[in-house]
Amino acid sequence: MSYPIGATIQEAGNIDRRFFVLVDGMVRLDDGIRARDFGPGVAFGDARSSGEELPVTATALSDVRTFVVPSLAMAWLAQHYPHIGVWLQKHPNEVPLAG
Repeated sequence: MSYPIGATIQEAGNIDRRFFVLVDGMVRLDDGIRARDFGPGVAFGDARSSGEELPVTATALSDVRTFVVPSLAMAWLAQHYPHIGVWLQKHPNEVPLAG
């Protein structure tokens, strides 16, 4: 998916069952305490299909392109390919998850 500069990709407090990987551009991830800027390769969103509120707001700092995986598919991948689940657990600062 593509988002223009300034677009809100996901908003903290909402339930959004998608997992994003930033392909191109810059995003700001803000959890209400601190905001950090990230480039290609960062992942964010609901990777577990937990149905919990998202902890971060993701805002496009430039035109961005993302690869989007439905959280149900991401949860299935993590269950069937344990190295994905391990990666998600080992890198929680790189992957702000919903729950």
